[in-house]
Amino acid sequence: IGNASLHRDHEQLVQMRGNILGLEQTVKQHGEMLERLRSQNAELERDVERFQQLEAMKEEIRIMEMKRPWLKVFKAKENFVASKEKLKEAKALLRQKEQQLQQYKAPLSASKQAYEAASLKRKTLKNELTRLDSQRAASEEMLIGMGHEVENHELQIKMVHQKAADNVAKIQRLEGDIVERQEQLARLPPPVDHQAEIHQLGEELKQLHNEQRELQFQRDHQAEQQELPRRNLNTIADKLRRMDDLRNQRIQAIARAINPGILSAVEFVQNNQDKFQKRVYGPVAAEVQISNPQHAKYLEQQCGANLWACFVTQCGADRDYLNKEFKARRMDSSVRNYNGNAEAPIPIPNNLQDLGKYGIECTLDMTYEAPQVVKHILKDSHGTHKVFVGTGRTSGMMQKVTEETDIHQVWTPEACFTTITSKYDRSAKSTRSNATRDCRLLMNNGGSAQEKEQLQMKKQECEEQINFSIEKCQEIDAQIKDLDVRINEKKQRKQALLTETRESQKERAKITDSIAHKKQMLKMSQQANKAPAEEEAKIRRTISMKNNERFNKLSALADLFERMKIKEIEMAATALEQGERCIQAEHYQRQLVERENDGAQALHIKQQLEKIVKEDKEKFHTLHEEANRLAPKDPDPERQRVLEAKLEALPRDMDELDELIAEKKAEADAMFISNPDVLRIYTNRREEIGKLAEKLEVESEQLAGQQTQIDVLREAWLPELRECIQKMNASFEANFAAIGCTGMLELHEQGEDFEKYEVCIKVKFRAEETLQVLSSQRQSGGERSVSTMLYLIALQEFTKCPFRVVDEINQGMDATNERKIFTKMVQAATSPNTPQCFLLTPKLLPQLDYSEEITILNIFNGPLIAPIAKTWVPGSKWWQPAT
Repeated sequence: IGNASLHRDHEQLVQMRGNILGLEQTVKQHGEMLERLRSQNAELERDVERFQQLEAMKEEIRIMEMKRPWLKVFKAKENFVASKEKLKEAKALLRQKEQQLQQYKAPLSASKQAYEAASLKRKTLKNELTRLDSQRAASEEMLIGMGHEVENHELQIKMVHQKAADNVAKIQRLEGDIVERQEQLARLPPPVDHQAEIHQLGEELKQLHNEQRELQFQRDHQAEQQELPRRNLNTIADKLRRMDDLRNQRIQAIARAINPGILSAVEFVQNNQDKFQKRVYGPVAAEVQISNPQHAKYLEQQCGANLWACFVTQCGADRDYLNKEFKARRMDSSVRNYNGNAEAPIPIPNNLQDLGKYGIECTLDMTYEAPQVVKHILKDSHGTHKVFVGTGRTSGMMQKVTEETDIHQVWTPEACFTTITSKYDRSAKSTRSNATRDCRLLMNNGGSAQEKEQLQMKKQECEEQINFSIEKCQEIDAQIKDLDVRINEKKQRKQALLTETRESQKERAKITDSIAHKKQMLKMSQQANKAPAEEEAKIRRTISMKNNERFNKLSALADLFERMKIKEIEMAATALEQGERCIQAEHYQRQLVERENDGAQALHIKQQLEKIVKEDKEKFHTLHEEANRLAPKDPDPERQRVLEAKLEALPRDMDELDELIAEKKAEADAMFISNPDVLRIYTNRREEIGKLAEKLEVESEQLAGQQTQIDVLREAWLPELRECIQKMNASFEANFAAIGCTGMLELHEQGEDFEKYEVCIKVKFRAEETLQVLSSQRQSGGERSVSTMLYLIALQEFTKCPFRVVDEINQGMDATNERKIFTKMVQAATSPNTPQCFLLTPKLLPQLDYSEEITILNIFNGPLIAPIAKTWVPGSKWWQPAT
């Protein structure tokens, strides 16, 4: 209503009122809580007074309790001083015992030193005896070993004599064997020598091998020369084979003209036929067999290029699989699925024979052969069973064909004729013709004849090159085979000569080697036969030297026994001296141990007293610290002086002090306090009252400020709103009076609950009624529509907008009210300075009043406007018939 300021002020008032509600509730709750706390604290004042008396008595007891730890400190100090005096006496006694101990340490030390010297000397003598005994044992063992060596040398002399006798017999036997072998060698035939011929055969074999390698190289070269012509031949044959393959021709044509990726798609389908549930056909162009080139033109042009490149499946799973794989491999190929009965026959027109008089021979479906699934796809997608094939005579009779038959499309050598029937007048027909194009996909021949002839010539050249190379290889193979025969003959001859030479030399070499070996053994035996006398003399000299050494060792052993005897006597004397010194040291040690025990006892007493002194000192310090903690000094000198005076007045005896404390405690226990926490509760509640009072004051100030802002805004907003509603009400009442009824607008105010402010519409459509609030329970649909429309007319004087739209407001009204409302809408919409208004309705009453400012737009559509469309003249009105 009006400009946007009223709406913004209302929204702001609603928001401000919502914000202040919570604050009002908080102020109210805090005020009630403050009064409740103050009344509760007033009830506790008597208990607080008694509690304070009890606290004063407890303070007296606390001062008495402060005296007790200091009495303990004084007692601990006395004990500490007494312990220190006893420790001083124990230290003096310990020094006296230490002086007595020093008198026995010097003789004991001298005795121990003499004992250690005797022990060291005895140990040295013992080591010397051990060393001499080791020398004695080694000398005795050496003498025994030398005796065994002399016995061995005497045995060697006997063995030399026996060896000399055996060697003489061996020499005689070897001399006889040598003579026998020489006679056997003399009886052998002279050796055979074929070295010259073997060398000649080796040279010839080397030359033949070189020739064979040269021929093999030539043969390999010729084989390499065949590779390129063979590859070219395979390529050419493959091209010729593809030219002769009609299916491949059409696939290649699709790749050139429609889809370059069709080759990969065809290969994928062929390699994966086992993965399909039913057979997959395609591309469609490759599945069609058509013998008549003219019919091929018709069929290709009828079906369009995209159909010829697609694949045909017989179940949805195969179609989805193919689409998925084609998309993944980026093969731009389409798939069509046929779900019908592939074995069902394709219908043939019944009047086909009658159509012969127009030159029509057959339908397009009858001109080709293909799998039934493919034929059904062509039938369903392009209606090949309804397209007819005519002759040149048909072209001149198309007017009759169009008028006398229901044929939709006919193909002739000149063009394709299509009959078009109007959707509005089934009798109105027209004919359209399209020229026939040459085939691009369904051609029946291969490549050009010139290209095929060139490929044939290249194929012949490659075959000639390969045949020439094969002949050369065969000639070389024959030469290599001849060389192999000659090489094998030479090798066999050489091997025979080598075998004969080796056999003739083998026996002679064996006997010669045996004679040389026997002579070597004879020479060694003769040399050994000259040595026995010299060897015996050498052994006897060795025996004499060993005997002299044995004598010298016996003399040294006798001296060793004498030295050992002297050392044993000296060691016995040292053992006696060591025993004497040991007894003397033990005596002094016993005296020293007795003195040490006395000193240890004195030391123990001293340590015990030190421990007691330490404990008394620690106890004193602990009690002193505890006294300072339990009864600390007051930092205020005056209060400390008063406290010391009170403490001095108390008894100095611990028992008396305890009795006095017990009396005071009994007196304090006699005082009954119902609530021991009364002072704490009273104090805490008093602090809470102070904080709550401060908080309540701040919240009250905030509430007053916000309420002032609301009052100011409401004083500016509400009068303007009332004035606007009054003006709207005047217009609303006038509009209702114009249609013979009564209507009124009222502003329902709700105080400060701005969200519930509302405009109330009251209407009266009959004289016997009173004004009633507009509602769905009281008024009918038509009455509500009339009231709503008149309210909008009254409202539009106070709202600004670029245009207005009213949709089917007249629905539900009776004719009288609808006519009245329409008149009011026209008056409101055509008034000066009013925006454009659109009324949308499916119907209007007849004979309504229209002014020049009104434009009527009627939307015509549907088959019923055909008569009007025929007679309508552009520029005229639709209701004015053409002249």
